Amino acid sequence: MGFLSMEFGFKLGQLSSTGGPLGELVQWSDLIAELYLLGHSLMIYSFGTHAEFSSRIYFAAHKNSLCGSRKNPWGNHQLDLQQFMTMYPHTDDNTFLGFAVEMDPVYGKAGYMWKNAKRLIETVRKFTEVHATVNDNLPDFDNLIINHGVLIGPELHALMRKVKIFLGLGFLFEGPAPLEAIANGVVFINPSFNPPKSRKTSDFFKDKPTLRELTSQNPYAKLFIGRPHVFTVDIEISSQVEDAIREALLSQESKQDFCYVSRFPPVHAIMITVEAVSMQSCQDACRQHNFLCERSFFRIVNMPEFLNKSGSCATLNSIPIPYAPYECSKQENSDLYSCASVPTILDIRRICPCRDFLQGQTALFLLVYDSHS
Repeated sequence: MGFLSMEFGFKLGQLSSTGGPLGELVQWSDLIAELYLLGHSLMIYSFGTHAEFSSRIYFAAHKNSLCGSRKNPWGNHQLDLQQFMTMYPHTDDNTFLGFAVEMDPVYGKAGYMWKNAKRLIETVRKFTEVHATVNDNLPDFDNLIINHGVLIGPELHALMRKVKIFLGLGFLFEGPAPLEAIANGVVFINPSFNPPKSRKTSDFFKDKPTLRELTSQNPYAKLFIGRPHVFTVDIEISSQVEDAIREALLSQESKQDFCYVSRFPPVHAIMITVEAVSMQSCQDACRQHNFLCERSFFRIVNMPEFLNKSGSCATLNSIPIPYAPYECSKQENSDLYSCASVPTILDIRRICPCRDFLQGQTALFLLVYDSHS
């Protein structure tokens, strides 16, 4: 809980009344407390952590090849990757803790997030009014927008219940606001990114301990929710935006109930081994077959019967790299077991432990608050 206080210098509390990082302040405070009381040792991190950044030794040896910053301020924790609990299910290596919907914080965002959005707003204005909850001055096109300023939770949800579209501007990445909108029956227009946002292309991610590549502002909404509740479009292409708005305005959205009985971790999961193709992560290989990569099963496939099925390996090499194990090569360091890592050598085919799952049921916790109870 000290992370949320002033001594770390992030000013999270100070910014809470002006649209600051409310996910950290509100989404997890109660979850952290509950898990701590239950005796869990854990690390909460919004964007997840890859094996390459959790291992201090590996990062020090390979930092020049990992793109982005040569520093690792959010990594080097040497934890089991499943101890990193994330708000969204970024990778199968970390644990999807969940999030709170229908929360009661002060809600508002900054005017700088509207930079370069004038053409987009003009496109939207052809169809409907544009409302905002911005805490400071908007850009020079604020005459196109009805700004409500900072709103508390009930006021924000009252506004959401009157609208049909929640428009993403491309930033903030992976915030909870789209989920609140969808829970209120609103269609989310999700900006796509080409090229993807990552350590290679975005200053925001340059020192984050992840090699993920975001292909949209909210990948979770695209992958796990999708149409008709989420339209992922290139907001730089007016015709795509117009088509999405027309379809959203014509649709009659009903509220969604995202509560479910958790089945995580799975008690009776069946392990299926899949061989990845060249330059493919186990996470992607498993999903191609409608499975999830199960990191805890790597210890099972890291055995000769899986690594030398053909009988052609004279010996089994032990190597400490995140994309091991693969044929004839064992993983030497269990901290580097990774669903998300992609081989850097073309002819390596990862051996991937997958499991079955019920669609959508991958979270450890999901809290849904009724702000009026």
